[in-house]
Amino acid sequence: MSATDRMLAPVFARLNMMAARGTVLAVDDAGGGQTMQLGLLAGETADGVERFQSYGVSSVPAAGSEVLVVFLGGNRDHGIVAAVNDRGVRPAGLRNGEVILYNDANVSLLLNADGELVIRAKRAIIEIEEDIAITAGQPVTVDADIECTGTITAKQVIETG
Repeated sequence: MSATDRMLAPVFARLNMMAARGTVLAVDDAGGGQTMQLGLLAGETADGVERFQSYGVSSVPAAGSEVLVVFLGGNRDHGIVAAVNDRGVRPAGLRNGEVILYNDANVSLLLNADGELVIRAKRAIIEIEEDIAITAGQPVTVDADIECTGTITAKQVIETG
């Protein structure tokens, strides 16, 4: 080994330690930032690893989900989870431009390529603080029994022409 190789060996070792794949062992979602316990290299466990999430979207991945961890400066004591994936529940087959929000209970919101919002759920609960308005260019079809505990008021619209 040359003197240059010996001098650069620690640099290359740190570079090799800057990113890792692993699995989620546990998640702590109690505070302002989420932390995880991760299984990394054979026998390596990382505790209290911070997970960065995009503003407005938060999730708690299931144990066994895959992670990509970045270690600042190659220091294995300071990792940040950059991405989480669970191949077993991730919907596949989306078309270009489609976006889906989903979970492992088969609940999803799909913004599809046809301009539709497709909601799939066992049950939907909508809580509105003030009022709600629905404007549709076509008649609204409801294929369900409707139960109302309040008042239903019909407003007549007179078209002029």
